Amino acid sequence: MKKTSRETCLYPAGKDAPEAVVEKDHPGIEFRGRMDTLDAMFILAAAVARKEGEHALARDLIELQRFARGVTGAHASGRPLEPGPLLGRSYGEIHRLSHRPPGGHPDLGEGTSELLAYVNLVRTQARSAERAAVRALDDRDDIVDALNVLSSAVHVLLCSLHAREKGAGA
Repeated sequence: MKKTSRETCLYPAGKDAPEAVVEKDHPGIEFRGRMDTLDAMFILAAAVARKEGEHALARDLIELQRFARGVTGAHASGRPLEPGPLLGRSYGEIHRLSHRPPGGHPDLGEGTSELLAYVNLVRTQARSAERAAVRALDDRDDIVDALNVLSSAVHVLLCSLHAREKGAGA
């Protein structure tokens, strides 16, 4: 099947489903692109965390990256996602923590540390991927739910880091 430079292949879920040639701005391609960017942002933020000596945060970011890759895999394979613990917490616990973080919600701006800025960038990319999933995946509430929890988990990490930095006088 011949395609133009404005088109790409969208491999639907399942091995037996035929690939489709779609415009590069197709919602499914947009979703996969957002997930790819999110993956890269997790790697970058974890590298900065390690450089700053925040090894536990780096491990948490990589755990969330693996979770995000599992979401992408579930989308590509068509298999359902099973809700399980994330960062040692249930989806409900993460949701509650994200609305009432122990250190409060950060007000980022001038004086924000480089690491906090990177984690915030991951948070915004996670929200962007979640919105792309809403647009692209009418029949995959499991993926939308998982991405909602993922973005909340990143927000919890952001709030925790901010509280630690504030407590250290950063």
